[in-house]
Amino acid sequence: MITTPEPQGARARQTRYFRARNAGLRYLKVWHIELGHPGGEYSDVGHHLTPPDRHEPTLLTRVLNERTDEFRGACLRCEWEGKPYAGTGWKEGANEAIEEAHDHVFPGWRDLPAMPRPKGRWDMADGQRLLHQITRLYPEGWAEDGGPLLVWPAPRREPHEPPRVNHARYTIGVARPAKNQAGPGTETAEQKVLF
Repeated sequence: MITTPEPQGARARQTRYFRARNAGLRYLKVWHIELGHPGGEYSDVGHHLTPPDRHEPTLLTRVLNERTDEFRGACLRCEWEGKPYAGTGWKEGANEAIEEAHDHVFPGWRDLPAMPRPKGRWDMADGQRLLHQITRLYPEGWAEDGGPLLVWPAPRREPHEPPRVNHARYTIGVARPAKNQAGPGTETAEQKVLF
């Protein structure tokens, strides 16, 4: 019996996934890019021959069994992949994998200031405030290069948000600082905090 080695890299794994799926093979246990994450579009004709101009984080996933999914961070430009994270809860392990992919693509992102989660997509004043804070407080070119936006999450742990139309970066939720630690110029043990 001849077996082919498992491909490395997010783009190659996505190609293998769709080829297995379209051939009627068992495809759920094959690593692939999570739907809605960069590079997760349909393609069975082979991954793009030309990688993106810059390193770009994404999320790989596969089903281990009926109760467990596995996730790992990956890069669309190169063949880098992070270690697998598994969990029995919904999307458990996905945030850790996304964060590891950001460590590869945007070293130092964990030291950036966090801000309150935006109120909504359609709040123009909130969007303008956010853009001003990113351009003023994040490294030059951060927004243009797709660097993540760090926000305080809702009370329960929520999945990090992948890029979407008009928001070309991940939104990564971080722990909200204690009230006595929050404020301009103050720092928690892990991050600078805004507000």
